[in-house]
Amino acid sequence: MVIDGWTPDWPGASTYLPTILDGRLIVKEGNNNRAQYNSPQVNARFDQIAEMTDRAAADTAYGELAKEIMQDAPVVPFLWDKAPVLVGPHVTGAYGHIAYVGRLDLVSLGLRK
Repeated sequence: MVIDGWTPDWPGASTYLPTILDGRLIVKEGNNNRAQYNSPQVNARFDQIAEMTDRAAADTAYGELAKEIMQDAPVVPFLWDKAPVLVGPHVTGAYGHIAYVGRLDLVSLGLRK
């Protein structure tokens, strides 16, 4: 068991769901599928959805697939952490750092002249 978090790179399930739950991506080192979840049916569905050209249909399909996956309970979501990040026009070096789950890296912040 592990307490983990994931911040999608872009909006949409395609940027995280296959990464954390496609069994073909389980590797010995650097593995993002921490649950070690490997369902041939789910893996095949990931491929089918990735081939869809209709974005809305793909989003719907990912939502349906997520519900199916949760029937197996490979992960247990217990926290949805969202924090607004507001940066003024005179601030420089403000970026969401991956080590801080997208929050600002305070070391890089500064003021513009």
